[in-house]
Amino acid sequence: MSEKKAIFAVAGNPVLHSLSPVLFNSVFLSKKMDAVYTRILAYKAEEVIELIKQINIKGVNVTSPFKDEVLKHIHIVHGDAKRIGAVNTIINVDNILHGYNTDINGIEGVLAKNQLHVSHKKAMVIGAGGAARAACFVLKKKGAHVTVINRTYKKAVDIAKDLGLKVIPLEDLNEKVLDADIFVQCLPRDIYLVNPKHIKKNAFVLDANYSIDSLIVKGAEERGYCACDGRDWLLYQAEASFKIFTGQFSPPHIMEKALTEKPLDVNKRRNISLIGFMGSGKSIVGRHLSSLTGFEFLDMDSMIEKIVGMSVNEIFKRKGEKFFRDIEEKEIEKAGKLTKKVISCGGGAVISKKNRDVLRKNSTVIWLWARPETIFKRIVYDKTRPLIDGIDSIESLRTMVDKRIFLYGDVADIILYTENKSSHEIARMIYGEINKSIGD
Repeated sequence: MSEKKAIFAVAGNPVLHSLSPVLFNSVFLSKKMDAVYTRILAYKAEEVIELIKQINIKGVNVTSPFKDEVLKHIHIVHGDAKRIGAVNTIINVDNILHGYNTDINGIEGVLAKNQLHVSHKKAMVIGAGGAARAACFVLKKKGAHVTVINRTYKKAVDIAKDLGLKVIPLEDLNEKVLDADIFVQCLPRDIYLVNPKHIKKNAFVLDANYSIDSLIVKGAEERGYCACDGRDWLLYQAEASFKIFTGQFSPPHIMEKALTEKPLDVNKRRNISLIGFMGSGKSIVGRHLSSLTGFEFLDMDSMIEKIVGMSVNEIFKRKGEKFFRDIEEKEIEKAGKLTKKVISCGGGAVISKKNRDVLRKNSTVIWLWARPETIFKRIVYDKTRPLIDGIDSIESLRTMVDKRIFLYGDVADIILYTENKSSHEIARMIYGEINKSIGD
C-alpha cells in the first residue's frame, strides 16, 4: 500500500448505521486527500485491534460497545481518556496505538451550541458505556451535580466510584429523574427507560443516539423542552478526531453539510457484495447469506467460467488477465442493475475503478478479511486458482494483498474480521447487521 494512501474506520457493533464515513469522506474529498474512511464490524475489541495492525489502518473511531474495552490494548493514552476509562479515537503510528477521547469535545460542543450553563445544576446520565462515562466526566468537570443510573447497577456504581458521582438503582429512576435539569441518555438504540412526561419541565434533554428517531427527544420537544439527538455530538467529536488523525483542521461546515444531507443511497440496499482476496471465504459465506436473505447467489468467477467455457485458471493462462478482467467488468455491471442478489466478487475485481463504482453505488459491500497466513494455507495446494504461480510463499502473498488493501477499503461499507469464525457465523453476522440497518 502506498504511503500516501490511508484507511480510516469506525468500529462497533452494530456499525452499518454510522454516519462517520459520510463525514470523513466528505472532508477527504474536499481536501483531495488520498484517504478513505469505512466501518469495522466486530464481535470484540481484540478483533478491532487486530484489523488495525494487520491492515495498517491509520486511525479508528470507536463506538459502542468497545469504547471501554479497547483501553487495555492502547499503548499510549492521551488527555483525559484514562481518567474517563474510555477511548473513542485511536491512531496507529508504526504499530504503536495512541488513544484519545473526543467524546469530550462532542459533549462540550453540544453544551456550547445550546448555551447551556451546567454549574450547580442537577444532571442525570443513563447508561454505563464509554459515551456515558464521557458525559459524566464533562458535566462533573463543569460543576454539575451528576447522578448516573444503568440497567446493570454494578456498572453504574463503577462509574460513580471512578468519577466521584452519585448513583441510584434503576427502580428509583422515574421518581428521581423529575429533579434533573439536564437529562442525558446513553443507551443502545431503541431502548428507553424513561417516559418523557417524567422529565422535569424545561429540562435539557440529550440522546446520544442519532441513527433513529429518538422517542425521548420527540417526547421532550412535544412538551416544549430543549432537546436534541446525538448528531451534534457526532459532529464535534468527528472534527476533533480529524485533527488527531491528520494534524489538520476540518474545513468549516464541510462535515456539518454532509450530516444534514440525506446520507443513505437506497440503491445500496439492492444487493450485497462480498469482496476480499482469494481464499477469504466469499463463495461459501455468500451461499449461506443467500439462504438467510432469500437473495439469489451470483458467483462472478463461476459465471465467467460458464461464459468462456474454461476454468478461471485456464482463462488466465490461455487468454490472459486482461481478457478475464474485461468480461468481469461487463458481468459486474450487469449484476449492478439487478436487485436482491448476493454477489461474490473475484479477488481482483476491485482493481477496476469501474467495478468499484458499480459495487459502491448498487450494493452494500462487505470486505472479508483473513490473515495472509490463513489464506496461504487455504490456497497453496489449490491449482484451480489464477495467479498461484506467482505465490510461492506467505511473503509473496502478503505483497499481493498489500497492493490491493487500499482498493478494498475504497469500496467497502464494512470490514469484517473472519478469523476464528465459521462461514455460518460470518453470514449470520452480516445478515443481522444489514437487518438492523434496514430497520432504521
